[in-house]
Formats: sequence, structure tokens, C-alpha cells
Amino acid sequence: MINPSKSATIKYHTNDEIKYVMGDQPIPTPPEATHLGIVRNKKNEPNIDEMIKMGRRVTYSLMGAGLHGKDGLAPHLAYHLICTYAIPRMMYGAEIMKFNVKNLARIECFHRKQLRQIQFLPEKPPPANTAVYALLGAKPIEAHIDSAILTLFGSIVRQPNSIEHQIARRQLAIKNSNSKSWFMIVKSVLAKYNMATPYYLMENPPSKAVWKAEIARAVSSYWQNQWKIDHVSKSSLRFLNIDACRLGLPHHVWSSLPSDVREVEKAAVKARLLTGTYILQANRAKFNQHNCDATCLLCEIAEEDMMHFLIKCPALTEQRCYHESILKRTLLEHCKVQEVDDLFTKEDVLLQFILDSSHESIQSVITLPVDWPSFTESITRQWCYGLHSRRSSLLKQLSYADI
Repeated sequence: MINPSKSATIKYHTNDEIKYVMGDQPIPTPPEATHLGIVRNKKNEPNIDEMIKMGRRVTYSLMGAGLHGKDGLAPHLAYHLICTYAIPRMMYGAEIMKFNVKNLARIECFHRKQLRQIQFLPEKPPPANTAVYALLGAKPIEAHIDSAILTLFGSIVRQPNSIEHQIARRQLAIKNSNSKSWFMIVKSVLAKYNMATPYYLMENPPSKAVWKAEIARAVSSYWQNQWKIDHVSKSSLRFLNIDACRLGLPHHVWSSLPSDVREVEKAAVKARLLTGTYILQANRAKFNQHNCDATCLLCEIAEEDMMHFLIKCPALTEQRCYHESILKRTLLEHCKVQEVDDLFTKEDVLLQFILDSSHESIQSVITLPVDWPSFTESITRQWCYGLHSRRSSLLKQLSYADI
């Protein structure tokens, strides 16, 4: 039996005074009510504050499982925990809600902050949004919502005798693109990912397995293309091989990590170098509102940019030669001598190799074996961290000397 004291009506897109009565008892009309665990309101908009609060609460509860800091899980494993537990709780019921631009931007910002934190990327200077997602192979929240919408629509078209199927036929037949009908949202999402029209799917419903694979393919293709477009306009991403980034697959800077918290700390330094968020004097001079010299504080010879720091700075020669000898010796075990010599002769190619050896410019110089990340990533990670540690030590000595 329906209990009128536990029931409520929500006026959806109307200001008309409508009173409902069950028996002799009036049914209340609150501004919002919970139905099947989903908070509904008259505009059918999500409660972003509650969604973010839920996402944050679930994420904090995962700290016991290792989701914390550099002494916890590797970033790609931490993201797996977030995908498995936090996102489903946070986005529960999102597929039937109407997200406006402001609401979507707020929850996307929260999600991006989480991803940035588990990758140890700084808040300032902020990394490019594409870098935050691409290094983990992470879906934006928009992609999660779209996938859920398409999955729900797929289940509707596969049940021709259901009421939902009948409603879908009616709405698609009489509503136009300006309508607030949920099925118009479905229509726009299908067009966005260049998929079949809803009319075709109603007549030719795909199986669950086929539809799931089609959603994964379309969503992955769309967002990887968006990453490539954004990559062109972001100078901070010039060393990142965006063609090697795949939705659902972490970049080898994370995927090659062993289960060692020390290695996670080293990889965090390389990730900041790769995303252009590692602060060198050239960065300070470019973004500092006060007069700031871009000259390297260690050698005082040239501008301290990425090339100078990793390849040229005389003050770091001893540390660099140590890692260079290890890398050269390892490559000679797998590659031709002439190719290795060419790699170390061309400084720009060597710099790219250290930061992201999957780049196409590397393939034209040296032929790497299929399992190259298993040995090159460890050495280049040590290279970046070794120079970082030495630089930090020397800068600290200089600061004490100035006192």
C-alpha cells in the first residue's frame, strides 16, 4: 500500500498550483524529494553539492586501502579504486538528470582535482586538463554521464513490450530538439559520438554485449580526439606523446611502476617534468609578475629550461654522466651501436627519450624492443629524480650561503 505520509509530488517545469489527495490526506509538494535514492526537484537538475560531498566522503573512506600520498598506491591503482567505488556512488542516477554547463563544470573540476592529487601534480602552475586525464587514461565526468545515458537507452530499446519503450517511441516522434525530454538528450549524445540515430536503434536494437562495446569504442575515440586537439594548443604538452594515450590505459610513466613507494616518488618528479609543471628558472621568468632572471642559479651560464636542466647544466654533470652511462649500457644490450650513438648525439631527441620514449621522433632514430618500458622507464625515472635531488641540494646550499 502507498502511504500518503511517505509520499510526495514534484512539480516538473510548471508553476501551476496542483493539489493531490490520497484518500482524505493531501500529498505534500516539497521543492525536492528522494525517489529510489535519487534526489529529484522541479527542474530535474542534480544536487551538485551533495554529489561532491558523497564523492569526497567515499574517497576518504578508501584511505585505509592505500589511497593516500606518495607512501600509498601508485596513481593508476588509486584511480582504479576511485573508478570502482567513488564515481559510481557520486554519479548515482546522473544518467536521468539534466546537467547544465555550470553544474557539469563544477563536478568536472572536483573530479580533475582528485586526479591531479593522486598524480602529485601541483595546483600552481596548473597542468593542462588533457595531461591530468591522459596520463591515467581517465574518463572525464562528462564521458561517464554520456556512457550511462547510452547504456540506459540501450536497455530500453531491447525491451519492445515495456512502457519505457512505448514512451521512447512517442517522445522521439513528437518532440523537437528544443524539448526538455530525456530522449532528446539521448539523441544529442548519439549525434555527439557519431553513433546510430535513436530511430534506427529502436528498429534494430543491438545486443547488450555489442552495444557495450560500441559505447566504449565511440566514447574512447571521441575523447582521444579531443585530447589531440587540445595537445596542439598546449606548449606544456610538447613532450607528451598524446598518440600513445588511450582511454582506460595509463601512460607508461605510471603503468611501468613497481610496487615501491620510493619509485612512486621518483615517477612523480618525471610526471611534473612531462606535464610542464616542474618549476625551472625559465618558468619563473615567464610567469612571475616581478622581474625574475631566467638564468640557471647553479651554473649562471644559460637559461634554465628543460634542455639545460636535463641535458646541459655543468653543475649537474657528475650526476648526469652516471645515469647516462647506465642508459647507454642498457640500450647497447638491445639496440644497434650506431642507433645508440645517434640518440646521444642528438640532444633534442635524447631529451624527448628521457621524458617520453614512445614519441614518434624516437622511432626514427632508434628501434626499441617490444618490452621497452620495462627497462627504459626505470632508468629515465632515475635520471629525472637524480638530477632533481642534486639540483634541490645545490639550491639549498646556495640559499644558506646567501644568509
